Amino acid sequence: MAGDDGSAAVVLRPQAIINAIGGATGLRFHCEAALKEFDDFFETIGEVAGVLEEAGTSSAKLKIRVTEMLTLQKNHQAHILALGELERTYAGSLDATDFQELLDTKVRTLAAGLPNDPGGFAAEFEKKVADGKRKAPGAAAEEQDEDIMLTSQAGHTTNLKCPITAKAIDEIEEPVVDQKGYVYDKKAITQYINQKGGKAPCPQSGTSHVISIKDLKPARSVLTQRKLAKLVQTANQGEAGGSRG
Repeated sequence: MAGDDGSAAVVLRPQAIINAIGGATGLRFHCEAALKEFDDFFETIGEVAGVLEEAGTSSAKLKIRVTEMLTLQKNHQAHILALGELERTYAGSLDATDFQELLDTKVRTLAAGLPNDPGGFAAEFEKKVADGKRKAPGAAAEEQDEDIMLTSQAGHTTNLKCPITAKAIDEIEEPVVDQKGYVYDKKAITQYINQKGGKAPCPQSGTSHVISIKDLKPARSVLTQRKLAKLVQTANQGEAGGSRG
């Protein structure tokens, strides 16, 4: 159909309105499903922050990211509410309708009335940071030498393998560390020391110190690094899945 000025006129038929609202419904369902990803993000980033603090690394940049994501989550929730409202109330009009502007206006209005952090994620993040700091080396005087990742700036332990089982340090299920920073498989080193009568020379070649059961402490730094690696892997997998979606 041509307009009075000869230009092409667009006729908005009732079925087109129905299709547009139906599309909004589908988008709303997609947004609701995506909210679960925010929960997963906050849980993972809290765990990562705790592990970083436990390892003596600041999590301040992650806190900034949490604040940004809370704002994004709030905006996302407002979009869901706005799309639902359009779905229920829009009756159609012969006049041209700028749906984007209509949606943006509703989102701004609804977002202003939403709480900033209904799930309490910021408080939970701070709790995990505090827990990590309490576990950090040097947090308490009596714990300062319990877990020595002795070592070069590259972050390697003193030994790369258990001298008894020859298993790589990061593959040991229950690693323990002695007073000099050597890491062992707990079961293997305990059996070795008991066989020697309660005290034994360090089984690592090139060493001369004697170890006993009371000298062994949980290799907390090894466990921390392992946990961090798993969390990073999980986060990367989540990002890859999101990009495919």
